[in-house]
Amino acid sequence: MPWRDHFFTTSYAQSGIMTRDALSSSDGTPGAPLGLLSFLAALVLAQQVGSKVVRDALFLAQASAAQLPQAFLFGALLSVPLVLGAAFLSTRIGPRRVAAACLLLNSALFVVEFVLLPRAPLATAWLVYLHVVALGGTTLSSFFSNVSELFDPHSARQASVRVTAGAAIGGAVGGLCVSLIARA
Repeated sequence: MPWRDHFFTTSYAQSGIMTRDALSSSDGTPGAPLGLLSFLAALVLAQQVGSKVVRDALFLAQASAAQLPQAFLFGALLSVPLVLGAAFLSTRIGPRRVAAACLLLNSALFVVEFVLLPRAPLATAWLVYLHVVALGGTTLSSFFSNVSELFDPHSARQASVRVTAGAAIGGAVGGLCVSLIARA
């Protein structure tokens, strides 16, 4: 057994990280975990692209364009503790739990914003803007940090190409969906 195969089968298999064998089935076709990760990456990117378009359209419809730099600055300032907190928690509890928490918080905020929009459109526009600016990048980063933790260094190269392709398709689909909704 070559040293590389021995290394991957002993250290990574024991740690629970996916090895080259997890990337494909016995006939060499891609395995389910990689396809699922590509699909999830597509969903995360579709949501990210769509939410940025909705963020900007909602903000410009409810607030003045002169307030845009101020909103972006507040969002950036709000993102600093979120990024530092996510990085700290990733080392303590692991990127899987941080990614799940970021995705759940992101979803919960979208639900709250949806409910608040008819009642307080200006406040909701500010909330959506701050939410997407401050939490969007952290959510995306935590998701892909989690994905990178799943693979050994050898299989990560092959896996990242497929997951990134799924993410790119998701970004395009997210933009297309928002465009179609805007025309309706």
